[in-house]
Amino acid sequence: MNDIKSDIRAILRRHRGRQNAISRRDLLEALEADSSYDRKLRLMIGELRREGEAILFATSKPAGYYYPDSLAEVAQGERKILSYIIDLCILKRALKRSGSRYIASEYQEKLI
Repeated sequence: MNDIKSDIRAILRRHRGRQNAISRRDLLEALEADSSYDRKLRLMIGELRREGEAILFATSKPAGYYYPDSLAEVAQGERKILSYIIDLCILKRALKRSGSRYIASEYQEKLI
């Protein structure tokens, strides 16, 4: 698996700056992997990030993964991550407020 992560890292390092982002489809193609490998690819990119790689992702054109090539792109990536964190905190609060009614014994059958 480390070889594949090294391959992913090497490919992504050739994609610096958002204008050079590589789509997951193109990344899979460069790795000579089919679409069934997509989930594993995303997990490995997550591992690379946790290991300290500053891999960013854009959802609008040009969409895909890339390394930042400026402080402005780093700041933009930080803002996007903060936005995700805020959304997850809002979801956590909503689950805490209303989720217990789905777990209460009288609602257990609804979970099945």
